[in-house]
Amino acid sequence: MQNLLIKKPLIALITVVIILQTVVICYYNFNGFFGQDSYEYLRITRSLNAFYTTGTEPAYTVYPIMYPIVCSIVNIFIPDTMVAMQLVSIISLVAATIFMVKILKRWSDDTAAIHLYVLLFFVVSPYLLRFSIIAMSDMFCIAMWLASLFYSLKFESGKKMRHLLLATLFAGIAVITRYPAAVMLLLPVWICTKTIISTKKYYYLLLVLMVALICTIPDLVIRQRFIFWNIGNHVPAFSYDFFANQFSINNLFQRNFYNIDGHQHYDTPNIIFGLFQFFHPAFIFCGLVFLLLLFKKHNRHSYTIPIIIVVLLYTLFIGCNPYQNNRYLMFALPAVLLVYYLPFSRLIMRFNIKGTIAYLAVLIVFIIQILLFTIGFRATVQMNKSEAVIAKYVHQLPVLPVYTLGIDGALSAYNPEIEIINLYNTTLTENNTVQGYILYNNIDFPKQFAGLLPETNFQFLKSRNRLRQIENFTDGWVLYQID
Repeated sequence: MQNLLIKKPLIALITVVIILQTVVICYYNFNGFFGQDSYEYLRITRSLNAFYTTGTEPAYTVYPIMYPIVCSIVNIFIPDTMVAMQLVSIISLVAATIFMVKILKRWSDDTAAIHLYVLLFFVVSPYLLRFSIIAMSDMFCIAMWLASLFYSLKFESGKKMRHLLLATLFAGIAVITRYPAAVMLLLPVWICTKTIISTKKYYYLLLVLMVALICTIPDLVIRQRFIFWNIGNHVPAFSYDFFANQFSINNLFQRNFYNIDGHQHYDTPNIIFGLFQFFHPAFIFCGLVFLLLLFKKHNRHSYTIPIIIVVLLYTLFIGCNPYQNNRYLMFALPAVLLVYYLPFSRLIMRFNIKGTIAYLAVLIVFIIQILLFTIGFRATVQMNKSEAVIAKYVHQLPVLPVYTLGIDGALSAYNPEIEIINLYNTTLTENNTVQGYILYNNIDFPKQFAGLLPETNFQFLKSRNRLRQIENFTDGWVLYQID
């Protein structure tokens, strides 16, 4: 193993990544699914599989389609859709790790320090490690934008057209995977644009446009959609009306919001929350130290300022939205880590960390990261287990409609035959013939949906004495039968 670390450090690093992910998945018996988004991606992927085999029109969703397309392709070789989707995220961390190493090698020749840094602060960063085993698009998109950045840097140094086209291809895939990626991709766009201008090969721009348009073809063919504009007449022309209507610079200074998910309350305003990827323990526990060291010019490389500018632009973009989620900040973390590497390496040289002290320091940092990961991952595992238990219980009931929200994705994933009626999109009145069950969260929903349809519908049934409690689950979920 020691020879492998010396001669093939990248292979050794990848091996550690895969072993670590495997251990976490097996220890927690975690299948990669929790919350709404992962189950929505599962629904889209299954819908694509049906489209390939029967020609059935894919189910409508506002979600970007590239991640489900990749998952459906992997699903051809791995029949279990859930396993295939989790595998895509696992491989994505491996790919992202490779590109992180390759990018840092362009700015430093200290191979050992680079691989150590990527292991300690990228691979085992609590949020990155968590989402590398979750069936969502985040890690795949991170790998794509890092690939785009790497090839844009290669294009800058080598002026080769194929590197420009690869940078464009990966950028296009990243955008069709997660639309906010466009903000972080301003960095490779800037690098490629100034290189094209310096070489005066302006016809490259036409090739870039062609490759970018090619990336939109799968969405256009499968569901008649160009980025987030729907061409078909049966759905809204613009898929993100709710986003455009609520996006505001005023949100930067707010911490309480009313959005499509109800009433949201947070501890800090968005403008402060948006800076968490620089120092929050969920991302990098010693980030504040590296950030302070950046004020010394010798701890910065030529791309430090451009990268920070792009990260701040992304922070402003995220902060203008009426909600907070560390998952969205995680997308900018690799960029932050790219500028933190030089302070890290200078810190090692300044204190001459070698031998036994170096091994001890590495072990301490690794343990801290794993502990932080474990603390943060507990809620995810709890939700995953709770959803599976509830879905299994509902599966044993007579087949009747289930009124719920928030957990409807999990119920549909484990029980495709059950009719799920979303309480957010339904108005219950005396004129309705309501039968079946209602699955409601008595802890979160009264505050989150106060005055909104979910709570109004629940109180309507409750006031008519039509609810009979069947089962009380963890995390506030209660199952009622509607009499």
